[in-house]
Amino acid sequence: SEPVVYGEQTAFFYPQVAATDEGPVLLGSVDRDPNRNAELVHLDWEGNVLLWEAFPAIEGESWAFDMQPLRSDDWSRLAIARTKHPFEGYLRAIEFWSYDTKRRELTRHSSYEADHAEERSFASAGKFWMRDDAAPLFLNEPGSSQVVAWSGDFLTGGDARLDPLPRTRVSDFGYPGIRSLFFPSLLHGSIADARGLRPVAVDVSRPGIDREVDGDRCAFLLWWLRAE
Repeated sequence: SEPVVYGEQTAFFYPQVAATDEGPVLLGSVDRDPNRNAELVHLDWEGNVLLWEAFPAIEGESWAFDMQPLRSDDWSRLAIARTKHPFEGYLRAIEFWSYDTKRRELTRHSSYEADHAEERSFASAGKFWMRDDAAPLFLNEPGSSQVVAWSGDFLTGGDARLDPLPRTRVSDFGYPGIRSLFFPSLLHGSIADARGLRPVAVDVSRPGIDREVDGDRCAFLLWWLRAE
């Protein structure tokens, strides 16, 4: 089949693609935009644009790294996580949005702010863990030293609770900090074992590495995670 061309060639940084009954939905930060502002594009299965919408721009960097269906049996409502890092000041935010593929509506539901100087990675990118039989979780903290799980009503603007995951503090293993977080999902490979465990992994900077000599080397750590 021929590739679908829906507009001017635009590179997305870490794009997300959800194949829904109402057509593919693409989410990503625009690579040519110095602010990396995110856009959402909804196509029909013939390649026609049904909706093309940019998230509200800010004076700073804005990233959208994850998009997941709220339930595995209903892909008409997609949850989206977006971060906002202003160029000036220390106040950063993480926002939770949703996109309704049937109504073609992009909606912001909640925004949580924190002082970057005091909570360095509060508004860092992360990954959803959507669970059909329980409330969703959100895992983040790249740039810090420990993976944290969000729980509660963070998708609707209610009370949110942040709990560090046991035994994921990378400084305990001799590494200075987390660079990126990996968590499989319906969009990125749904890996689970028979006990209901899910893998969560990070890549970490290696101590004592001279980038000029050794390059940008890192190490990879993986844990099996259970939510009760």
